[in-house]
Amino acid sequence: MRRAHLVAALVAVAALASCPALLANPIPVPTLIMDREYITIYLRVTRSGLLVTVEGAYPFKNVGHSSVTMYFPVPPEALRGGRVEVYCDGSEVRWSVSSETYKTAIGGFPMIVWRLDNLKKNFTVTVRYSYSLPSPPYRVLYAMATGRFLNGTYTKQCVAEVRFVVMGAPESWAARVSFVPPPEEGFGVGYDAQLEVPLAQLSSVVLRRASGPFRGLDRDLLIEVLASPGGQHGGQQPQHAWVPYFPRGGEFSVGINASAPSKLRVVVRFVFRHSGFRATVTEKKVEGGTIVLGLSVEEWTGPALQVITPVALEEEYELEPGRYTLVLKINGVEYLRRGVEVRGEQLIAWGAVVAVLVAAALTAAALLLLLMRR
Repeated sequence: MRRAHLVAALVAVAALASCPALLANPIPVPTLIMDREYITIYLRVTRSGLLVTVEGAYPFKNVGHSSVTMYFPVPPEALRGGRVEVYCDGSEVRWSVSSETYKTAIGGFPMIVWRLDNLKKNFTVTVRYSYSLPSPPYRVLYAMATGRFLNGTYTKQCVAEVRFVVMGAPESWAARVSFVPPPEEGFGVGYDAQLEVPLAQLSSVVLRRASGPFRGLDRDLLIEVLASPGGQHGGQQPQHAWVPYFPRGGEFSVGINASAPSKLRVVVRFVFRHSGFRATVTEKKVEGGTIVLGLSVEEWTGPALQVITPVALEEEYELEPGRYTLVLKINGVEYLRRGVEVRGEQLIAWGAVVAVLVAAALTAAALLLLLMRR
């Protein structure tokens, strides 16, 4: 059995079950193709330091793989008191810490590993991790240079799109964003390109980096948050704000009721650890056979009552009878995809008629049997 490595933001080891072949272009078979990756980096300044959340979405095209094992570099702080979550098409995936290490300009990153089976032709892996940096220097590195391990995969070009969300930034703070090589390739100033802006303005920046032809990305993204010399918060108190919150699997449940004719009722229940959370409906639509329910979930960065707080959102859809797929999104991330069937009034009425006819037939048969015995 052959094994191939895929590392383009993800490092994947795919178990190959078929003999090598070629498709038009040509594309080696089997292979995994990832030509886009989407990363959002959240930076929140608090009294206790800098809170960092990184979320990456990686859409794959699968040609011939039935299963794959993936490796992913994460900062060591995310495994020491932080949080790491992995999803495939909205379903949470169990992961473990591997023995592999990913070398970066700021030190070695541990690599987590997970396995995916019964792969579809198209699937999306989402990785989300968070951690805190209690004091300067604040250096945040996203491991983008995994393309240097690329082997046995096919991508004409991979493009990474990076967005930033900054909260509570003092006006005097700045951010320096650089594309940096791995340690063994470091030279001179230590970066290929660099951008420096006020930290509060980083939210308006969108970075895109493209790989060379038939190569993966080979530079990491380093963000240095430069605190003003006047103190950790530059003499100012960080501003409190509502910030996006991504609930864990145990913090919410979804109830689906399709018993009423031509109606579907969806109830999403949250159980938050304190009162500083809010949830609202931001999207409700039906596109063909897909029902989309989008929610916004946010957490208040300021004081809140330390009490368990339940929140429930309920939406109802008027639908034609048939089979549908319900998609639940929270802060733009797909959390749930589930098939549902909506029945119509005619179907229910016909079922009632059949039931009446069967009951009548059984009654007639019983009377006939009684008369025959007499």
